[in-house]
Amino acid sequence: MPKRPEPVGDTRHVADPKDVLGLGSCADDRRGSNAAARMVPECRARFNQDANVPAKGLVTMELFHISGSSSFAAHCALEEVGCGYELVAVDPKDRSRPPDLRDVNPLGVVPALRDGTVCVYETGAVLMYLADRYPESRLAPASGDRARGEWYRWMVWISNTFHPAWKGVFVPARVTTDETGHDGVRARSREALNDAGAYLERELVGKDWCLGENFSTADLYAYMLVGWANYFPDLPIGGPVVSAHFARVGDRPCVARVREAENLDERLLRRG
Repeated sequence: MPKRPEPVGDTRHVADPKDVLGLGSCADDRRGSNAAARMVPECRARFNQDANVPAKGLVTMELFHISGSSSFAAHCALEEVGCGYELVAVDPKDRSRPPDLRDVNPLGVVPALRDGTVCVYETGAVLMYLADRYPESRLAPASGDRARGEWYRWMVWISNTFHPAWKGVFVPARVTTDETGHDGVRARSREALNDAGAYLERELVGKDWCLGENFSTADLYAYMLVGWANYFPDLPIGGPVVSAHFARVGDRPCVARVREAENLDERLLRRG
């Protein structure tokens, strides 16, 4: 099995709020942020290094990503399925680098996945594609299993309700160009995130994972979005039940490897 390539270059700095969301540039910046954006070096032909999870042939997918952004969950899913993959670093300040990003995603945002001639983008879509592409990974109920309905519900709720709520907190200029309205957008978005946290707290009671006993892509997606709350100490998501779920997902070896590769601490915040 090939040796895992070592990270090179400086990956310590977090990009601005737009880059957490994987968006392109806009005029608005998160208050209090003074960190510089850096590209994460490209990692070639990465393979799952867990001795108990064999790499699946020589299939190599390409994940266009920005470290610590919306592509984090997709990166985790690639590690979970154990396939060969390549990380292609996207410059958060210049979406023409790399030039083929828009060939994969014409919107120029991450995550974007290329699997041969198939191109998939949007976080939820990439996660669902990987779960179906590698059914043996059991990141989703099998086709025809009635539990799949619950998985769809979780994935669509996280994608349609939970994830978009972060936009108004990180980059209110994406919601309104009227700067006098930014505080109102932030406030309303915080309310939506509080509602999402309360929903998660109720739904996860008595469960190890979103689907009960079975881990899935929904857990990876929720973990990433809950972790973003650590940028804002006054914005907790959920309560002790959500916190326990966050810790369980974070303890998974594949997730820990991705945090290390992207230079994130256990809270999903940048080290250094």
